[in-house]
Amino acid sequence: MKPKLTLSGFSLFIFVAIFLLITACTQSGTTVIPLPRIELEQVQIQPEEKLEPGSPPSPQIKRYVIGKGTVDKITYTPGENVKISFSLSNSAPEPVKISPFQPEITINSYSLADKTTYSKTLTTGSHETEIPAGAKATYEIVWDQKYNNGRVAETGWHDVFYKFSYPIKGSPGTGLRALIDRFVIFPAEQAINKVIDANQSVTVKGLPISYIKGETTTDVILTLKKIELTNEGLKIAVLLTSSDYVYNSKDPRNVSQEWIRMAVAEYSFDGVTKSAGPQASNSLPEGMLFEWGKGKYNPLDPVMKGSKEFTFTIASLGDWKGPWQFRVPLN
Repeated sequence: MKPKLTLSGFSLFIFVAIFLLITACTQSGTTVIPLPRIELEQVQIQPEEKLEPGSPPSPQIKRYVIGKGTVDKITYTPGENVKISFSLSNSAPEPVKISPFQPEITINSYSLADKTTYSKTLTTGSHETEIPAGAKATYEIVWDQKYNNGRVAETGWHDVFYKFSYPIKGSPGTGLRALIDRFVIFPAEQAINKVIDANQSVTVKGLPISYIKGETTTDVILTLKKIELTNEGLKIAVLLTSSDYVYNSKDPRNVSQEWIRMAVAEYSFDGVTKSAGPQASNSLPEGMLFEWGKGKYNPLDPVMKGSKEFTFTIASLGDWKGPWQFRVPLN
C-alpha cells in the first residue's frame, strides 16, 4: 500500500499563505523575492567627524547608504520579463533604518508621439528595515512589461529609478532618487544592423557668432557623417565645419564656447518620430563632432527592418535656428 501524503493544519496554513503571496505578486505584475538576504561584506565604514570644541560641523552631507541596481541584460524582447537586481550598502558607523524596504523602483519610457511618460512603479515593500554597519541588503524583482495603467510596454529605451530614505545623524538622506540602469525593449531579430556612411551636407550662411572683439557672422557646413544601426540602438554623427573654427591642438577641450552648442534634434522613420535627446560634443582638427546615441546613458531606439527612409532633423544649435534636415534611404 502506498503511503498517503497528509498536511497538518499548520503546514496547510503555510502552504496557502505562500500560494496567496505568489498569486498577489503575479496579478500585480511584480514578482518579488519577499525576504531579501542581508550579506555582511567588507564595506568601508566612514569614520565619524571629529571636531575641535566650538568648531562648526562640516557643511558636506555624507551619503552612508549606496544603492546600486542593474538589469540582467540590455535588450529584451516584447513581453519578456525584465529582471532587476538591487542592493543597498551601509558604510555608516552605525545601523541605518531604510524606509520603505524594499525601496520603490520606477520604470519610465517617454513617448514623443503621445508626449507622455509611461511608468511602472514597483512598490516592493512598505515597512522599515535596519541594515547593520558594514552590511549589504540585496534582492531581485521582475517586471512583466506592463505600465501602471495596464498598457503593454512601448518598444524602445526605458529608465530604471530607485527611491528611499534613511534618517541618520548628520545625513538626513530623505527622498533619495537616482537613475540606476537602462534597457531597451525591441525584437532584436527585427532590428536593422548596418552602418551607413551618409556624408550629406547642408551649408548655413550668416549665423551670428560672438568673440572678444564683438559680434560677427559666420558660415558653417553641417555634414551627416555616419548612421550606425544595431539591435541595441541608433548612433548618429554630425560634423560642423567653418573657416572661423580654430582647433586647439595643445588642449582640444579648450575650444571657444561658440562652437559647443546644445542641439535640439529628432529622428524619424516611416512616420515614427522620436527625440534625439542631448548630444556629445568633441573638438577635432577638422571641426566639432556632434554625436547622438553615444553611450548607455544617452541611447536612441533601434530601427525596425522594412523601414524605407531615415530622417534626421536639427531644429536648433544654441541660438542658431534651423531646421536642417537629412534624409537617408535605408533599403
